[in-house]
Amino acid sequence: MAKDFFRKLKENIADFDPHARNRIGRKVSGEMKYEAYDESERDVYRDVDARKKKRRTPPSREWIDYLMTALVPLLYNFFTGVVTVVLVSIYRVNHLDYTEVSFSSTFWKLGFNPTILPTFKLGILLSTVLLSVIIYTRLNRNYKLQTIESNSEDLIQLEGYGRLNQPEELTQKYDIFPDNGAHSAVSPSAIISHMYITNEGLKEIEMGDRLSDNVDRYVLTKDGVNKLKKDKNNYVDDDKTLWNPYHLSMDDPDVYEELLTKKMPMIDEIFAKENYEASGVSERVRHFYNPKKLLYNPNKIRNKTDEATVAEKINNDWWMPDYEVQRPTGFYIVATGPLNAIVVAQSRAGKGQTIIEPTIDLWTRSDDKSNIIVNDPKTEILLRFYYVARKRGYELVVFNLADEGNTNVYNILGYAVDDARQGRFESCSEKVDIIGDFLFPDKSGGTDSYWNNAARSSYKRSALGLIDFYLEKEYYLRDKAAANPEEWPIDRLDAELDKMWGNVTAPNVYQMMTQLNSVITGNKKLVGLAKRPAGETVVDYLTLFFDATSMLPRTRLRQQVINQDKPVRMVADSKRTLASVNSIAVTELNFFADPLIIALTNGRPSENFDIVGLSFPRRIGIKLNKIFARKHTLDRERYTWTVYTDKSFTNELTEDELGESFKYSGVVDKRYWIYYRTKGIFPAEKTYIKLEIFSERTKDTLYEFFFEFEKKYMLDSKGTSFVVDDVTDEEIVRGGYLREMIWNKEKKGYQYGHVMLVKKQRDLLNEGKEEKYMIGAIEQTDVHYSEKPKFVDFITPPNRPRAAKILLIALDQIFNQQVNEAYLATNNQRPFYITRALLDELGNLKSGEHGVPFLDRKMSIGLGQDQQFTLIEQDFSQIPAIYGSKVAETIESNAMVINYLKSNNTKTLKHLSEMSGTKQVATISSQTVQRNLNKLANANDAKIAKTYSAKEMPVVSANDMRYIPPSNNIVFGNGYPTWSRNQLALPMAWKLHQNRLRDFESDEKVTTTTVPIIGVNKYDDNELRTDFFRMVYERVSQALRVESIVSRYKKYYQVSDVEMTKSDQDELSRILMRDINRELEMNTSLMWTKDDFMRENTDFKEEMAKRKAKQNVDVKKKFADHTLSVQDLVVGKENGYGTANSENLQAAFDELIKVLEKRLNSAVVKDNSDKSISVPVAEYYGFIEPVGGIEEGVQKYSLNLNNKKFTILKKEVSDDADESDNLSFKWDENDELDSFFEYLSNLNDWSTVFETKGSFTFDLEKEMGKIMKKVA
Repeated sequence: MAKDFFRKLKENIADFDPHARNRIGRKVSGEMKYEAYDESERDVYRDVDARKKKRRTPPSREWIDYLMTALVPLLYNFFTGVVTVVLVSIYRVNHLDYTEVSFSSTFWKLGFNPTILPTFKLGILLSTVLLSVIIYTRLNRNYKLQTIESNSEDLIQLEGYGRLNQPEELTQKYDIFPDNGAHSAVSPSAIISHMYITNEGLKEIEMGDRLSDNVDRYVLTKDGVNKLKKDKNNYVDDDKTLWNPYHLSMDDPDVYEELLTKKMPMIDEIFAKENYEASGVSERVRHFYNPKKLLYNPNKIRNKTDEATVAEKINNDWWMPDYEVQRPTGFYIVATGPLNAIVVAQSRAGKGQTIIEPTIDLWTRSDDKSNIIVNDPKTEILLRFYYVARKRGYELVVFNLADEGNTNVYNILGYAVDDARQGRFESCSEKVDIIGDFLFPDKSGGTDSYWNNAARSSYKRSALGLIDFYLEKEYYLRDKAAANPEEWPIDRLDAELDKMWGNVTAPNVYQMMTQLNSVITGNKKLVGLAKRPAGETVVDYLTLFFDATSMLPRTRLRQQVINQDKPVRMVADSKRTLASVNSIAVTELNFFADPLIIALTNGRPSENFDIVGLSFPRRIGIKLNKIFARKHTLDRERYTWTVYTDKSFTNELTEDELGESFKYSGVVDKRYWIYYRTKGIFPAEKTYIKLEIFSERTKDTLYEFFFEFEKKYMLDSKGTSFVVDDVTDEEIVRGGYLREMIWNKEKKGYQYGHVMLVKKQRDLLNEGKEEKYMIGAIEQTDVHYSEKPKFVDFITPPNRPRAAKILLIALDQIFNQQVNEAYLATNNQRPFYITRALLDELGNLKSGEHGVPFLDRKMSIGLGQDQQFTLIEQDFSQIPAIYGSKVAETIESNAMVINYLKSNNTKTLKHLSEMSGTKQVATISSQTVQRNLNKLANANDAKIAKTYSAKEMPVVSANDMRYIPPSNNIVFGNGYPTWSRNQLALPMAWKLHQNRLRDFESDEKVTTTTVPIIGVNKYDDNELRTDFFRMVYERVSQALRVESIVSRYKKYYQVSDVEMTKSDQDELSRILMRDINRELEMNTSLMWTKDDFMRENTDFKEEMAKRKAKQNVDVKKKFADHTLSVQDLVVGKENGYGTANSENLQAAFDELIKVLEKRLNSAVVKDNSDKSISVPVAEYYGFIEPVGGIEEGVQKYSLNLNNKKFTILKKEVSDDADESDNLSFKWDENDELDSFFEYLSNLNDWSTVFETKGSFTFDLEKEMGKIMKKVA
C-alpha cells in the first residue's frame, strides 16, 4: 500500500512539471539552438480516461483529497482542544481549591474515550464535519475555477466516441499467452500487445539443471532408491552430463536416466529488463505488472476459462516441458478464435522480429496444436524453426525452391490421381481443370484468348489421358492380384502401384506433350485410326494417343478426356494449326522443365504431401464390391466404426489420453466407399477395429467387418531401414497396414482372412466359357495415418519469381481439399485441426498478374472450416494492385485484426486513422490579450480571454502512425485500437529468443542446404522416366482389339448395342479391357512395338522456334533508351508487369505523368502569353480530356495518342482530398491500362507517340529513358 501511495504521489508531483516525461513530450537534452521536444516516452494512455468522464491534466484533483485527509483530524483535534481549554478554565473558576487538572489527560479523555461526555463529543464531531464540508466545498469550487481551462468535462461529450484500450483492460478483453518457453492451452490466432510481469502470486516450476552451455544433465536412478550416497560428485562422463549419486550399476536393466531439474520462479525478471532495453524502452516508463492485480475473467465471459486474475490463469494453465530452456518474462496479449489478420509493415519495419517470429513461436507452443503454413522467401523461418518445431511435436515439411536436393515432394497432380483411384472422376477432372486454369490464365479476348483456350485443353487432355492410362493398368494389376493372392500379397501390390503412379506428374505431362508432339507417322494404319481432314496423310503421336483412347470402351473418366480433346480438334483444321496450339501449350508448360520444379513435383503417392492429412491425419477408407453391396442391400446405409485394444474385440477403446473419441459414423456413399476418421491417436502398435453396417430405418445390423490396424513407419529411399528423426530420436509414423480378419469357428477366434463371394463371368478368350471365381467383398483400401501436425515451409526465393506459381497452386489446393473434406467428414463441418497460413511478402506473392486464387473467398468462408490467414503487406496499395479494389475491400473486411507497424504510404495512414474512430478534444480557438500602449512596463492586462471548443479528431492520427517508435504496434479492427507503447512495447525476437531452444550439442552452423529434412525427395530421373512411345503403342494395340472383344462380348452375353449402352459403363469397360489386356499379354505378336514410318515433326519444331524467337524479342530491351522490353510492358504475360522490374516500371510511369503534365503547362503558357484560355491547361492540346462526370470524388480522363483513346488517367477532385492529389493526375488501374501497355509494346519506336502541337514537343522515347535510368 505504501509503495503504491508513494508511486501515485510521485506521478502527481510530476504533473506540475511542464517538461515531465509522462507528459506529451520533454525537452531534448543537450545543447540546441532551438527548443525541441522528444516524444519517444509520450504516455498515450493518459490522454484518455478509461472511465470516459474527463481528462486527467495538471494540477491534479487528488491534492484536495490529500489535504482533506490531513485537515479533518486536525480540525477534530483543534475543536477538542478548544473545548478542553474551556472546560478546564470553567472547572478552575468553580473549584478554587483544585489540586491540579491536567490539560493533556482531559484532552485525550474528551477526544477519544467514548464514555466521557458523549454530548460534547457529538458537538465536536458535528463542528468538525460542518467546517470540513465548508472548506472542501470552497476548495473544490476554487479548483474547478482554476482548472477550468484543462477540465473538459462539460465541454466534451464522450458517449459514442472512440479511445485507446487501456493496458490494464487488455487482459480482460483478450487472452494471454507466455512470451517464452512455457506452453499453454490457449490457441492464439494473432498478437495484440505484450506485458512484462512480476512473480507475485505465481507458482514455481521445474527446470532442467543444465550446464552453462544449456546441455541437459541426467541422473541415474531406480524406482525405490531415494537416499543419496555421500559421494555427490560421482559423474559417469567427463562432461558431467550423467550423474550417478546412488552408485547404481549401469548394467542393471531397472536403472534409467532422469533429467536433473531444479525449482525456479516462473518469470525471469532479470531477462525481462534486458528485453525492455533491447526494445529501446527507457527505464523511466518501464512497468512490471502484478499478475495478482490484473483481472482476467471476473465476469465469466465465453471462450475464456473462469480464473478471476492473471495469476490464477498462469498457475492453472502454464507449464514448462523439460526440454524448454528459457522461462517467460511476461505474456503476449493475443486474439483467439477463428480470425484472419493483416500485418502492415514497410521494409525494415521489424515485422520479423516483433510479429512473424513471435507469432510462429506462440503457435508451436500451444497445447492445441494447429497446422502451420508459411511463405519463407529468405529461408529465415526455416533456419529459425526447423529444430524447434520438430522438438515441440511438429512434422516439418519443406518445399524448397532454392535447393533441388533438399526438398519434400509436392505432386500437384497426385490429388487428381487419388480421386480417380477412388472413382471420383468428376472431382479428378475438376482438380485438373483448376491447375490448367492457373497454368493458362484467361487472356483478355481476341486471338490470344482463342489460342490460349485451345492450349489449355491440350494440357488438360494430356493430364487426364495419362491418368486414364495408368488407371487402366491398376485395374488389370488388381485383377491379377485377386486371381493370385499368394503371388501378389498386399504389400507387393501396394509397392507396385506406388511405383507405377509415380509416372503421373506435371513434369511428365510436359515431357509427354513435348516428346509425342515432336514425332509424326505416315503409317496408314495408324493415320486411319480416326477420321481426318481430306489430304492429311500424317499424324503426330500425341494426337495418335488420343485417337486410340477415343476408340476404347467409354468410362466416366475417359469421357472427360474426350471432352477436353474436342476443343483442340475444333481449332486444328490443319496439322499446321495443331502444331501452333501444341507449341503454345508446351511453351507455357516449360516451367516444369526447371530442375528445381522437377525435384519438387516428381514423386510417388507414398512420398507426396498429404493435403487432406492436414485436417484429418488419421483416416481409413474401404471400397466394397458392388455385387456384395447390392446383395446385402448396403446402398446409402449407416455405419459405425468401433476401436478395440484386443484381438477378440471385447475391450473397447472409447477415447485416447487427450479425450478424443475413436468412434466414427457415416453413410455408405454411392461408390460404396466407407470412411473412418479419428482425431485420437492409437496408443498401441496394433489396434483392432470393427465396422458395423446397419439399417438406418430398423437399426438392424446388415453386416460386420473386422480389421487389424498396424502402424507403419517411414522407410529410407532404398526401403531398407527406418527413418529416425534426429531431433526427437523417434521413428516417423507414416501410414499403416489394414488387415481384414474373419471368425474361425474351429479356433473360436479371429484370424487373418477375407470375406469372399462367388463371381460369374464369361471368358471372352475361351469361346465365352462361364467362369466362377472367388473375389473379396472389399475391393480396395486406402490408409493414411500420421500422428503429428504439420509445419509446412515454402521457400520461394525472390530471384525466382516464377517459383511462386507452385505456392499459389498449393494454397489453392490446400484450402479447397480441406474445406471439401470438412463438409463431408464431421457433423459440425469443421476439421480436426486448424490450419494457419502466414504469407509473408503478399505483394510479391504472385505469378504474372495473378495472386492467390480467390483469396477473398478463402478469407470470407474459410474461417467456418478453421482455415486462417495472416497476410503480411507493406501497405494497402499492394493488394488492390494484384486483386483489384473490390476484392481488396473484401479481403480487408474479413481481417478482424489489422496490425500496423510502419508505413510511409499516405493513403494507408489516412485509411487506418479513419478506422481508429474519432474522439473529441478541447482546443483553444481564440485568445484575446489587452495591451495598454500608454504603459511603459507591464502593458499587458492581467485578464486574458480564451475561447475553448470541442473538436473531433481521430483516435490515432496519421502523424502518430508515421512517426511510430520502433517496437510499437497499433492494432485496429477489433474494438478500440490498441497501441503497444512504452511499457507495452513488443519484445525483439533476437533478444527474446536469445536463449531459444536449439541443438546445443551441435556446433555446426546450419544453412539452407544442410537443414536436416525428413523424407527428402531422392528423385531418380532414370527410375521415374516414362517411355511415352511405348505407352502410345500399348494404347494403339488396345484400340485395335476393341472391335473383336466387343463382338465376342455381345455374342457370348447375348446383348445388343442398345443394351450395352444402358449398362454401367465403368463396369462394362473394366470387363472388356480386362480381356483386351489378357489377350495382348498372352499373344505378344498383337502388341504394337515399333513404327518404321516415324519421323520428326518439322511443323511443331518450326512453331517452337518461332515462339522461342518471339520470346527473345520480347525480352530485348529496345524501348526507352534500351531500358524496357516487351515483356516488361505487357500486363498478363507470364513475366509481365509482375516481374522484379515492376516496381521500377510503376515508379517510372508515375514520374512520367508528372513530367508530361509539367511540359503541357509550360507549352500552354508560352503559346498563350497574351491571352487567357477557356479550358484547363492540361486539356488544351487535346492529349488529355475528361470522360464522364465526377464519381465518388474522382474525375476520369482519357489519354489520346495517334487517334487512339485510353481512359487510364484520373484526378481526385473531392473537397477533402489532399492538396497534392488535386495538383497531379494519377494512373487509373483498369483493363484499358493493359491495352495502353500493349499498344506501346507493339510500336517500333516511341519518339512520335505524342504529336508536336504549338510549342509542345514530347519525345516519349527519350523522356522515358531518362526516367527509367533515374528510378533504376
